Amino acid sequence: MQVSPLALAVLVVATSGCISVPEGAFDKAMDGQAQLAVTDYDGEPVDPLKAPRVPRLRATLGEPLAVEDEVAWLFRGPADGELLGDLERAPLLAAQRERVVPCALSFTDEGLELLPAAALLPGEYAFAVAAWALGGEEPLVLDLVVSPDPESGANMTAAWPADGSISVGTDLPSAWIAFDGILRDAEQGVWLEGPDGFAIDAETHAGPCQELGIAAQHGTCIALTPRAWLAPLALHRIVVGSETRDAHGAPIGPLAVSFRTGSGPDSLPPSPAPRACALDETPFALGCALIGDRSIALRIAASEPFAMTAEAGGDHWSTLAPSAETALAIDGLEPGTQLEMSFELKDSTGNALHHAEHFETHGDLATLSITEVLANPLGPEPQQERVELWNFGDRPIALDGMQLSDQEAEPGSGLSTSVVLDPGARVLLVADGFDASDGSDVPIPPGTPLIRIGKALGSAGLANRGEPLFLRDAAGRRISAAPGTPAPSAGTCIARVSEDPRDGSASAFAADEVARCTPGR
Repeated sequence: MQVSPLALAVLVVATSGCISVPEGAFDKAMDGQAQLAVTDYDGEPVDPLKAPRVPRLRATLGEPLAVEDEVAWLFRGPADGELLGDLERAPLLAAQRERVVPCALSFTDEGLELLPAAALLPGEYAFAVAAWALGGEEPLVLDLVVSPDPESGANMTAAWPADGSISVGTDLPSAWIAFDGILRDAEQGVWLEGPDGFAIDAETHAGPCQELGIAAQHGTCIALTPRAWLAPLALHRIVVGSETRDAHGAPIGPLAVSFRTGSGPDSLPPSPAPRACALDETPFALGCALIGDRSIALRIAASEPFAMTAEAGGDHWSTLAPSAETALAIDGLEPGTQLEMSFELKDSTGNALHHAEHFETHGDLATLSITEVLANPLGPEPQQERVELWNFGDRPIALDGMQLSDQEAEPGSGLSTSVVLDPGARVLLVADGFDASDGSDVPIPPGTPLIRIGKALGSAGLANRGEPLFLRDAAGRRISAAPGTPAPSAGTCIARVSEDPRDGSASAFAADEVARCTPGR
């Protein structure tokens, strides 16, 4: 692939050691003699904007290169203004070094070849040569986009028995391993290994997971069916050898998934082993249910690892629980929905536990959301800590009787207030000693209502190391939550980024590094 001088980029990354360009090499490059090639592992040319997960990146400059000074990198993400500016002056800043992708670097008589140390994740990357290496004012950058298509590569997504499983029945009917892409030579390159380190006699079948009856996975699966019982009380492995390749020829292995057998065959199905439920969860035979007005979130646990399938109203869900616990979120329901659910929990030997359960969503809950938490203020703690609530609905909400807690099993502080929050409005929950005029943190807009709920928020103030928050109504029903994310730098809030105003998971909030906090807005 020929490239113009403006498109030229030397693609160099090494975990240790760097390169410099000999005098005259870039003069030749700028004269148009340089070539940049992106191929797959087999050496076949590919479109850089539809690259495989393991590309070979080749730069030809007309002369060999010497390992001396740092000049070029492969970065995660596209080349933004900050990166381009940093590449204009030495040295590269630490913030940009965090984006560097480790690669293996080899030199040729006329240039170099770069090979990522591990399969790249789908997404955007940038190859860049620093301006100081070119003797000019501007760096050279080439974009690379790794395709998410199944043909672009393959990573392991799951295995059964799961890695680290114990007490697996010696009568194991089948083991399998799943990948998220297309594989070559999988039937020859994957095997079941016994405690002696040799392959066990087993039938091997590779293909789409669904066609092999592995409903809990998508992509390519390899199923291994032993022709005899496994050795008792012994370590076994599902092994992926170097012969197994992705669709572009890159090796998948070697890798292995290990499990230990029990003393004999397993004739018993998993038994329920529910964990303790939160104050606002409903216990049921298999675990705990957090019931909302438009969703039901289930936590299910058993006595051993299991594969679960569930069905309700024509909808089906499948999941694996290698740690003997799993979660299932059912969204898109309506208030007052009656839900009849059936569950099957199957262990690695195929023994199954069946259970049926009835759930019903609540009527309309208050449309209140925790949207911002300042646990680490610049002002004194815990007095200047605060939590912001937002009425995301279209009706006013009376706040009297609402409860804020930092404990799953405790109701927390009740709000005693006459404040009625209009649609779209926000309110701040603060300690009794909160001083709105302190001035240390981001100022609070005039007119923003404050509700003082005691000596401190939570049981003893909001811990900077992070603790979850639960907002419940007067009946004890959860209406919103925030995760136990550690507080970022002093004076910076964690703010809701999810579209679901009730979501309390870790991914629902992020540090507001730009605005720091936006109280009342």
